[in-house]
Amino acid sequence: MDGDNGNASRTGVYQLSGAGITTVTVNLTDPAGTNFTGTFSQWNGSAGNYIKFSINGRGFTLTATPGQASTGIIRAPVNGIQIVAR
Repeated sequence: MDGDNGNASRTGVYQLSGAGITTVTVNLTDPAGTNFTGTFSQWNGSAGNYIKFSINGRGFTLTATPGQASTGIIRAPVNGIQIVAR
């Protein structure tokens, strides 16, 4: 999760749900003045630039809802998604 946010901080609310899946909600903040540098950092409860959801199911719904923003311009970017069967 990284948006073109310049000097603004923005929080996205990401939720994974579906039949037989315990719904998980993560608030992820893109800090002001921070752009992706090529290093992936998994969200650990307070920081990171990607979220890893692990589920056991046949399908899911990913919802990205804009949260708070320091400038009032809200966004919840999804820059990519990878699905790996186990």
